[in-house]
Amino acid sequence: MACGWSHPMLLAADEFEEKISDIDRSGLPAGFFGLVDGHLAMDPEPEATDWDDDRRTMIVDRVRACVQRGGSILGAFNLNPGPHQIMVGVAVLDGEPMGKGMDSMDLALLAVGTRLRDVYVERGSTQFDLVESDIEATLYAKMLAEAKARGARKLYVSAASNLGAHVAIEGMTQPRAAPSHSALNGLG
Repeated sequence: MACGWSHPMLLAADEFEEKISDIDRSGLPAGFFGLVDGHLAMDPEPEATDWDDDRRTMIVDRVRACVQRGGSILGAFNLNPGPHQIMVGVAVLDGEPMGKGMDSMDLALLAVGTRLRDVYVERGSTQFDLVESDIEATLYAKMLAEAKARGARKLYVSAASNLGAHVAIEGMTQPRAAPSHSALNGLG
């Protein structure tokens, strides 16, 4: 039986909404980064072991807005023998340029689970370590390439535990260009 995950695939907003609860958040830290006593630190929230309805609705609405502005959603899926494709990671690139020079794009969501949910393992999927599987790095690299293909010089990362930061895209010194060939062509 194959164990692992698929190459990222383009998703529609409805597919994202259907699959987001597949991602197991139980091993992820609860809370957000912020200033605590003058230092950047995790500001803990009560432990969150799953997607509560309010947070799920907020995320789905935010992703739909990104897509309406021309954004892209990439999902990574578990390779499993069953008919249900299990989403184990997702990245969302907002389609609206931002920043002073309109030369930045927002990586609005980057989420990868820590493990498969027990219900999927009971149905025949093989458990594996999602954190050590380079899913997050692959999704990030694909969205970085897409931002660059759309003419961005910087990627604003608002997705990583709500810690926003600009990341300069290596080799991007030319002025913003019109979108040409998408780095996501052929996916989906």
